[in-house]
Amino acid sequence: MERSRRGPHRATNWFAVLTRTGRLPSLLVAIACAIVLYGFLFSGDYGVDDVVVKGARLGDPVEIASATGALGDSVFEVEPETIAQRLTALPYIQQVDIETHWPSRIVVNVTERIPVIVWQTEEGRFLIDAYGQVLTIVGSSVDLPIVESEAVEVEVGGQIDPQWVASVRTVYDSLGTQLDRVIWSDREGLTARLDDKSIVMFGYPDRIPLKIAVYQEVGTTPMVWSVLDLREPDRPFYE
Repeated sequence: MERSRRGPHRATNWFAVLTRTGRLPSLLVAIACAIVLYGFLFSGDYGVDDVVVKGARLGDPVEIASATGALGDSVFEVEPETIAQRLTALPYIQQVDIETHWPSRIVVNVTERIPVIVWQTEEGRFLIDAYGQVLTIVGSSVDLPIVESEAVEVEVGGQIDPQWVASVRTVYDSLGTQLDRVIWSDREGLTARLDDKSIVMFGYPDRIPLKIAVYQEVGTTPMVWSVLDLREPDRPFYE
C-alpha cells in the first residue's frame, strides 16, 4: 500500500521539476518539431514525380527513368548509389551521375558504352563494344563495321569474345572500301567478300595481323584468284 502511494507523488514531483526548470515546454516543442519534420520528409507532396535523363542515345530514356526505381519515393529518401547500381546493370550504361532537385525531381546523367561493331543475326542487329559486351539491338543502319553471323547466338546483355570483335575491326580497317561483306561462322571463322566477288578466308582471330600482311603481299603480285585462304598464313592457298 505504501508503494502505491509513492508512485503518484513521484510522478507529481517529476512533473513539477520539469515545469519549474522550464524543461517541459522545451520537451513539448522538441516533440512537436519532430512530428512536423516527419510529416515534411514523408509527405506525398515531396514524392519524386519527374526523372530527367540526359546523355542517353543507345538507351530508351523511359526505360532508364523506370529502372531508377525512384518514381513515387520521397525526394529525401533518394539514394544515388543505389540508383547507380540499378542503372549500370543495364548493358549499355557505363556510369551515371545522379542529381536531386527539390521538391520532386531527379536528374540522371548517363555515360553510355561505345559500340564499335554491329553483329547481325537472324534475330536482328546487335551493337557490340570493344570488350564484347552486347549493348542493345539497333533497328536502323549505323556507320559501324557489320559482321554477319551464321551460328553465334547473341542476346542483349550477353558477351562475345573480344578477340572476335578486334579481328572484325582489324579487317575493316585494313581492307576498307574493298569490302562488300564480312561473315562469321563457327566452321570457317571470319570470311571477307570483296567488291569484285573474290573471297578472303581469315579464319579464327589468331595471327590476324600476319594474315593481313600476307593478303597485302599477295596483292602486289600478278596472281589472279577468286578465293584466298589465309587460315594458315604460313601456307596461304588460293584458287
